[in-house]
Amino acid sequence: MPLKRILHSQFSNFDAQLQRFASDVSQNMDNRRVSIQLSSSFEVAGVRTFTMQVVDRLRRNPISGRWLIQFWVTETEWGEPGGDQAVTITQGTLVEDINDNLITAATQDGGLLQFTMDIAVAGSRYVYIANLEELTESGVISSSGGGGGSAVGSRVSLDIVRSLVSLRI
Repeated sequence: MPLKRILHSQFSNFDAQLQRFASDVSQNMDNRRVSIQLSSSFEVAGVRTFTMQVVDRLRRNPISGRWLIQFWVTETEWGEPGGDQAVTITQGTLVEDINDNLITAATQDGGLLQFTMDIAVAGSRYVYIANLEELTESGVISSSGGGGGSAVGSRVSLDIVRSLVSLRI
């Protein structure tokens, strides 16, 4: 019997709040741990602002932490990266930018990434977004140069969570 049905039937005689909790858990058990909410502003002089927020599996609460997100811009649905636009990360950290078409960036600590897109030539664009994984740090690494050095901190294993969303603008 699927886990959803087992969980739901166990709580059938409890009060309404607990039933709501059990319903949320059972309906979302198989969803990814996190997803990305994407919003876009209205275009002003060819520029749009996009906001991405990493949220929980119920799509209710922002998830704190830094997340590595990759997105690409294309002129055709599910097309390869392309188009004449300028992309600028305004909140978050740019990791890599290939011709303003394929961008990898890290969210702020609260799971937020924001960028602007200045579209030079009129036409449609599609934005495809992949939540690659949660980021962690090694801790400070000190070096006196010449091969000497020491690492301070610890390495944490990562749960890799992948998702893909798209937006046509």
